[in-house]
Amino acid sequence: MDIDKRIHSDWFELRQIYDNVFTLDEYLHLENSTLKSAQEELRLSVEEGLLQYKTALLSGAQEFIEALKFDTRHFDQLENQTTKISLLLFIILIQRLFATGNTALSRQEQTESSVNEEMKEKDLKVIMEELRKMAADDPSFTQRQEVKTILLQFRIYQKELEELKKLKANIPKDKLPSLLANFQKTFSVINQKIQDNYNKIMEEEIRVEVTAPPPGDLRNYQLKEMAPLMLKQGEAASKLRSMFQFAKEERYNTRDIFSNSLKEIETLRSLFVQERGLMGRWEQKADGAILVSKGFSEEVTIRLGKLLSNR
Repeated sequence: MDIDKRIHSDWFELRQIYDNVFTLDEYLHLENSTLKSAQEELRLSVEEGLLQYKTALLSGAQEFIEALKFDTRHFDQLENQTTKISLLLFIILIQRLFATGNTALSRQEQTESSVNEEMKEKDLKVIMEELRKMAADDPSFTQRQEVKTILLQFRIYQKELEELKKLKANIPKDKLPSLLANFQKTFSVINQKIQDNYNKIMEEEIRVEVTAPPPGDLRNYQLKEMAPLMLKQGEAASKLRSMFQFAKEERYNTRDIFSNSLKEIETLRSLFVQERGLMGRWEQKADGAILVSKGFSEEVTIRLGKLLSNR
């Protein structure tokens, strides 16, 4: 297989699986030690976040090629550089997954988890006590339709309960199971209405708490705008990876391969500049792009940790 076929074949294979972070992880098959090192290096990229780290990976490849021009003994570093280019590709495609929404941001997952935890079925007394506290903090709270519905259903529940107590005192024992079964059906309907309306209230309360994330939090931005750019970066990084792998495996015509690799490195640098510009438009401050880049660095670091824990 020649170099052009290798490039197209590798990118074709990636396109089949790059919408799922786990199949992507399996395909690129980076060592645990590589991902752990990436986590640590991302944490140390304190000046400009993910852009700083991606640029460092790319610069390492360029320095390797430049060094080869003067001393071919550097060729033994090719395998290590190929791994770093694979890592760069992986990180870019994880960014794309955040942008397309195929991989959730860590804080989105936390919010959904909080909502699900809060929406577990609760005892009616607990619900009524929580509503009482909310009303004490905000008297207008009782005007919400969900609250009115809960109070109405609770009054019905209390009425039905009083009726049950009266009937139980006088009903023959053989008819008691039927009475209790009928009440249980009535109670289930009342309880479901109360739980549904309570969950609506709590879901909104939790969402309100997270509606104003700090600058740099990726939930603030329309990440889908970045998806096409990440696809371009991914294709360029895949091409660079294919070139390095071809040179490592075939070991011929490497001068031309590395010469073309430098062109691909410049393409990626240009795409990184576009990425910085987009981040700057999202967060229009003097250091806006850096804040967003640091947000991506944090999210990628967390995602790598989750992948490591699932291996």
